Parts: sequence; C-alpha cells; structure tokens
Amino acid sequence: MSDGLKRFSNRLTVFALIKAGVYSFSLGAIVFAVLLILHKREVIAQSPLISALIALGASAVAFVILFLLRRPDNRKTARIVDEEFQLGERAQTMLAYEGREGPMLEMQRLDTEQRIADIPSAALRFKRLWVSIVSLSLALALIIVGIAVPALAEDAPDIPIIDGYEKNWRIAELKQLIARVEADKFAEEGLRAGIFSDINELIAAIEATDEEPAIKAAAIQTVGSLSALLSSFNSSDALSAALLGYSDATIVAMGNTIAKLSDSGFSD
Repeated sequence: MSDGLKRFSNRLTVFALIKAGVYSFSLGAIVFAVLLILHKREVIAQSPLISALIALGASAVAFVILFLLRRPDNRKTARIVDEEFQLGERAQTMLAYEGREGPMLEMQRLDTEQRIADIPSAALRFKRLWVSIVSLSLALALIIVGIAVPALAEDAPDIPIIDGYEKNWRIAELKQLIARVEADKFAEEGLRAGIFSDINELIAAIEATDEEPAIKAAAIQTVGSLSALLSSFNSSDALSAALLGYSDATIVAMGNTIAKLSDSGFSD
C-alpha cells in the first residue's frame, strides 16, 4: 500500500476505534440502565454491582466485534478514498495492480499517488456523527431514568399497638406500685429511691409510645435495672429473703406487675 493510502487507512482506523468505543459504551450503559430499572422494580434480583459487571462485559464484547467489523483493510481504504475524493477507482486500480510492472501501470500509479498526496488527511471526515451523538444521548438518558426510577417500597412490618385501655391500666398499676413501695418500709432508703426512679422511667417510656414492642423492651430493661439494684442491697436479711420469693409481698407485687409488661401479649 502506498504512503498516501496508509495515511488514510490510519485515519479510518482511528474513526473505527472511536465509533466502536461510542457504540459499545452506549450499549453497555443501556444494558446497565435496563437492568437497574428491572432491579428497582423487583423484576430481577441481581444487585447493581452484578448489573454493572454484565454491562461492562457486554460493552467489551461489543467493542471488539464492532472494531473488527469497521476497521479498514486495504481494499476498503482504497474504495473509500476513491468515493470520497472522486478518483474514479484510481486507488482501487493501483492497489489491484500493486507489485506488477509496466509503463502504463507505472504512469497510473504515479498519477494516483500524486493525487492522493495532494489531499490533506483532514479532508477525510468522520461520517454519521449524528448517529454517535444520538446513541450517547439515549444511553445517558436511560442512565438518568434508571437512577431516577424509585425502588418499590418495601412493606413495613406491622407493629403491634397496645390498646389504650390496657396501656392506662398498666400505668395505673405501676403508680399504685410506687405508692405501695413508698408506704412499705421494707428496705433501705437508697433502695427505695432506686425503685422509684426505675419505675418512673418505665411509666415515662410507656406514656411516650403505643407500640407493644417498645413497651416490652422498656419493661425488660426495667427488670434488669431492678434486678441489679436489688442485688446491690442484698446485705439486708429481710431483702435477701424477699429475693428468694418467700416473705416480702411488695417485691412479689413489683415483679408480677412488670412481668405483665414484659411478656409478649401483655396478658395477665
């Protein structure tokens, strides 16, 4: 191939690389956008990362195939040069008789090479630029749509709600328990103050919510807090007996009341 044809062949190769890159990127972006939309609408279960890898693979395969299909060989280069610059098949004829000698062939070759040499490389322009722009625009638009499409809202789990009457009844029981502890001189003042504080915190937690799980969690936390409090005062003989469940009615009442709150169904 002559130097002139090589010059245009290199330019056509660059065009082929650009077009293959643009089209393969557009294809990959479209594949990713479609898979992302299907994932968000719960049509498919694969993650966006897997979708991105699939799109990347599709883009790479498409790039190789498109470039192999579009890259110019010698004949294609000669044909394009003839068509673009109205050379009347001179470049194709020169290429067909390449390596053969003869006065007429030499004259034809020199004439064709001179004509091609006089044509600047920039004269061979990128064709169908609008197709590349449209494909990129479509890909970017689908990516934006894929990002903007909301995922299906997951159904929130039903949270059990405590009946208002039941809630008020439990609060009243706890307040009666405070009054009973206050009237009963069964333990040291520090223990009494700690019990008041824990039960009042439990009352505040119950008043702040209607959700049974939250109330149950607060009651369980109170059980743990009271257990630690009682353990810290177990030097008293009377209190030690009460912890064993034998003698102190106030401790038993307190345990029963809070147990009603910490069970799963708030039943007696």
